[in-house]
Amino acid sequence: MKHFHTDVNWMKHQVPPKLGITAYFADTSKIISLRDVLKDALMKLMKYTEEGYMEVVEKTEIINSFFSKHNK
Repeated sequence: MKHFHTDVNWMKHQVPPKLGITAYFADTSKIISLRDVLKDALMKLMKYTEEGYMEVVEKTEIINSFFSKHNK
């Protein structure tokens, strides 16, 4: 959990340009349930807890709300 925010920022801002994709594109057909996310092997491998994940989700919702209001 110690590096969750850093890891998310790395995945969001460092990796996509190298792969030629954008972090702001979402393929909605790939959306899975929260339960599936929390059971994911990567969550266990990275030792992220449900509480830590939910804390980040809450912050992400605030950020997404800001961008959705300012990108119209």
